[in-house]
Amino acid sequence: IGCVADGTVIVVSQNAVYGLDLQTGEPKWDAANIPNGSQVVGRGVRKGNRYLLPTADQTIEELDIATGKWASRTQLEQMPGNLVNFNNRLLSLSPTQLDCYAIQDLLREEVKQELTQASTSLASLMKQGELALADGRIDVAMELLEKAY
Repeated sequence: IGCVADGTVIVVSQNAVYGLDLQTGEPKWDAANIPNGSQVVGRGVRKGNRYLLPTADQTIEELDIATGKWASRTQLEQMPGNLVNFNNRLLSLSPTQLDCYAIQDLLREEVKQELTQASTSLASLMKQGELALADGRIDVAMELLEKAY
């Protein structure tokens, strides 16, 4: 069992995620196969209405708990491990390392708030660059990160 959220029990297998009704045990949606035929490589974590799952493709996949649809994916530089949501950060513990990631939607909100202020700080430029990199906009990310340094 990955988690229980809003009457849905999330059950995780090696290559799929299932959403079962907490009261009846009946499926709430069809099995959500791990994208690209990948496999789960650690424990996932709930974040609001999403379930985040580490995969062998070096990604963290986000599943919408209400619909059972894959909502987004984050490509990583290394293999993720067990996930923990702590203090608005996502921690990944593998057998060889502990990594810490910003949770993208929270980081986007931080940047949005910072941009409403009169001046743009170096920290804000770095956060914007990290988000652009996560979105695959390499040229924009490089430009923002160069400005920050």
